[in-house]
Amino acid sequence: MGETIAIAMWGHLTAWGVVAAVLVGLIPLSLTVVSTPAAGLVGRGPILIDGNAAFTPANGVTGGRGSAKDPFVVEGWDISAAGGDAVTIRNTDAYFDLRNVSVHSGGQTYAGVRLDQVRNGRIEGASFSDCGPALAINSTSDLSVVGNSFTANYAAAWVSSSTGLIFTRNTFRSGGGLEFSDSMRVDFTANAATGDYFFVATSPFGTGSQYNVSENTVSEIHTSTFDLRGIDGVVVEGNRLSSGGPGVVIDSSTNVSIYQNTISSAGGAGIAVGGSRHVLVDGNTISNVVQGQGISIAVSSDVVVRNNDLTNNEYGISLQANANLTANWNRLNGSGFWIDAYTVDEYRSLDVTNNTVNGLPFAAYRGCHDLTFDRAAVAQLFLVDCRHVSIRNETFKDLETGVTLINVEDTTVDSSVFENSSSQASLRVAWGSNVTIERSNVTRTRFGDGVWARYTRNLTVIGNTIRDNYIGMVVWNTTNATIFHNNFIHNPDVQAVDSGTVGTRWDDGYPDGGNYWSLYWGQDLCSGPLQDQCGSPDGIGDVPLSLESHVVDRYPLIRPYGLAAIPPVARIDAPQVHFTVTQVVTFDGGASYDLDGTVVAYAWDFGDGTSASGSYVTHAWSSGGTYNVTLTVRDNSGETNSTSVQVSVEIPVPGAYFDVKPADPLYVTQAVTFDGSGSSSNWGGIVSWVWDFGDGGAGSATVVSHQYSAAGTYSVRLTVRNSFGASASMERSVTVLPIPDIPLRTYQNHAGFRVPIPSAWSLSEDETFQDVTFAAVLRGPVHEGFTTNVIIDTGSDNTVRENNAYLASIVDSLLKSAQESSPGSYLSESPTYRSIAGHAGVVFAITDPAPPPIVQRFAIVVSDPHDRFWFVILSAHADYAFLYRAMFDAMVDGFEITIQPPVGSALLWASVAVVVGAVATVVLVVILRRRARPATFPVGGSVYPTTPQQWEGSRYCGMCGAPAVANGRFCGACGAALTPPRLDAAPPPGEPPHGRE
Repeated sequence: MGETIAIAMWGHLTAWGVVAAVLVGLIPLSLTVVSTPAAGLVGRGPILIDGNAAFTPANGVTGGRGSAKDPFVVEGWDISAAGGDAVTIRNTDAYFDLRNVSVHSGGQTYAGVRLDQVRNGRIEGASFSDCGPALAINSTSDLSVVGNSFTANYAAAWVSSSTGLIFTRNTFRSGGGLEFSDSMRVDFTANAATGDYFFVATSPFGTGSQYNVSENTVSEIHTSTFDLRGIDGVVVEGNRLSSGGPGVVIDSSTNVSIYQNTISSAGGAGIAVGGSRHVLVDGNTISNVVQGQGISIAVSSDVVVRNNDLTNNEYGISLQANANLTANWNRLNGSGFWIDAYTVDEYRSLDVTNNTVNGLPFAAYRGCHDLTFDRAAVAQLFLVDCRHVSIRNETFKDLETGVTLINVEDTTVDSSVFENSSSQASLRVAWGSNVTIERSNVTRTRFGDGVWARYTRNLTVIGNTIRDNYIGMVVWNTTNATIFHNNFIHNPDVQAVDSGTVGTRWDDGYPDGGNYWSLYWGQDLCSGPLQDQCGSPDGIGDVPLSLESHVVDRYPLIRPYGLAAIPPVARIDAPQVHFTVTQVVTFDGGASYDLDGTVVAYAWDFGDGTSASGSYVTHAWSSGGTYNVTLTVRDNSGETNSTSVQVSVEIPVPGAYFDVKPADPLYVTQAVTFDGSGSSSNWGGIVSWVWDFGDGGAGSATVVSHQYSAAGTYSVRLTVRNSFGASASMERSVTVLPIPDIPLRTYQNHAGFRVPIPSAWSLSEDETFQDVTFAAVLRGPVHEGFTTNVIIDTGSDNTVRENNAYLASIVDSLLKSAQESSPGSYLSESPTYRSIAGHAGVVFAITDPAPPPIVQRFAIVVSDPHDRFWFVILSAHADYAFLYRAMFDAMVDGFEITIQPPVGSALLWASVAVVVGAVATVVLVVILRRRARPATFPVGGSVYPTTPQQWEGSRYCGMCGAPAVANGRFCGACGAALTPPRLDAAPPPGEPPHGRE
């Protein structure tokens, strides 16, 4: 810790150490990776063959004549593509075989092999890694890529405008797909691919024909495996796909056959066909598709989907907006059918008979009449153009949808269960007329509507419970729909939607009423068609229910229809159950709920005669005891329920605590602070602090100060009492030691004084700080980072006066300067005017409370005969200054002046002596000014110049004849007294007035 001393009569000096910060720079290292040729291969630079004539040994040709039976051979090379394409062949029709080569390091910039305008090529047994792409093929025909290894390439192949390509028995690892554009007669067969990124795809902006993708094995990828678009003639057969992305995607294609593939663990559809014609999906096995359909056919025509096995897929077979589609003999387990279309004719063009779902028939009928399904063993019902159909006591669970009714007439769905459907709606009605849905339960349609009806005439929906669906019911562009006595319960997004309908009624008038709505908050206080006959409730809400979705129920029911109302469940959430009197605590009833409605009121009873309402309340008890806090909740049906929690309320007992400063050891007469502000009220509000200091002394404030007059160990006790009369105490022992004696020794300084000083303190003579030199500096103990110190010095001044007024002016000037430097400084010890060393002196102290708080005790003595002053300054940490009071007093009492007053006994004169005297005078003046900045010290009417005094040519020493300084009292050469100047004499230019008051 830096040593801190006082260097002036009112200032502090802090010497800080310097911390050097060293920054260590990191020098980046550049690592060059050198590829080593594969075993048996020879490293060489890139190969460029442009035209048949360029098949030469210089270009890597190792054999052959370029015919079908004896093709050119390029083999045995290890080639880096780091600086450009590794192998480029263009404008050739000679037969060639590129084999047993290793091509690598092209990154995302350069190709491994680039073929342009090439015919009759074969690439076999080669290794491609880290290229982008491995193969770049353009306008090429009759090319075979056989038995090669592709590893970690940005792309395996980019193929454009090419014909007659065969990719077979290749392996693809760790990335790199194949993309084809405007190409035809492409065979991709018997290949194997693993890793995160692989696909065989055609450009969505190009065309192509005759693609055969067969007998390939693909696993552990996360992209669409086979994604073929705009192709005429596609065969995808016998592939085994186990990946995280969609399996087979066909779009905008014709004459498509997807046959006997095995697909599992797809993250999209196992097989997806869109916008295509003449499609066969036959004999495929699809399982464990976790996000999507097993088979999805959309906006396609002339499609056959048959003999497929689908197991444990999120959705089974999805058929949307297709025409002339046949789906027969498919077996689905764990999911079913979802069928949708834009028009009735599209529905009519579908043949979806003879399929099973979970071992039960998928019951699909078209043009049927007079059918009854009563507890029939069916998984789903799909009816088109049927009449006089009765569906009752059926259960449809855990599938995409339960019943789809398309353009049916005179049909009833009665007393059936629809549960946990996963698509657009559990029960769907489109077109048709005279359809009745009654006494059925439709629950938990996860992503859609419980009941969905559009373009239907004379729809009647009565007595159903529609609960926990994403949307309860949607009627869209229907005519004359009547919907009443249904229970719409906790459908979270929207209870019901009425859009574009004509003649829809959401109630049956008065007094039969409308529907029960779990979100209805109205009350039942009145009756009558206008609900204006109050005092006689009728089970109908007093105000209509109007939803933003255009649903208006004029007579909403207060209680569920046909069901017993379920009372709400009351829940109290309390952060704790033990409190103190007046402590404000919170209770939250927001977790209360109602299984068939909404909690509309919260009533609290705190057990002390007070109550509150609302889901979130606060309370404080005024007296101690055990209380039952009871919450009673009421739901929108008027049902109530209560719950209670027992709480204990105690009279708060305060916690007494105090700190002592300074810490042990303490000393006699030391001011000790006892701080009880750390005591805890514990909600009781402390009203009194009582201190017993153990020596007969007492106190009554939060923070008190006390001084012990004798050494010993004392037990200090603080007792606090709160507004309830409860009290608590804390005791703590403090040890008080006598102030230790500080041994002194006699010290004599060459500057002309003798004084007792502490023997153990360090002594520094003529110590200079910022060009100011002190006669003696003493350093003692360190307290809380501040070094106790004494500064002793002297100086000459021919204006000093040995009277109290003069000394008082010094005190006032020092205090003013101290306050200018540190505004909080104050006179902490009044001046004591006394004799010091036989001359006039003053003792006083100034305290600067700024951290660390410092007390400076001054003793100043002035001598008229000597024209000189002396000062002794003690600087100490304010909390420990008392330890040094006796020492300082002894130093002042023993202070002696050893220099004699100037006498005219020596006749010495020389120019050198005069200069020395002048410089000494200047140094003294500068020292005085720096010690006293920003004010001038001492005061008494004189102002000291900051430049050397000018010689007054007409004044000389009467003893030795040496020139004298203008304001000097004694000769600088011999020390004799000088004749005082005339008071009316003008000072030299720039000099202040001189003389004494």
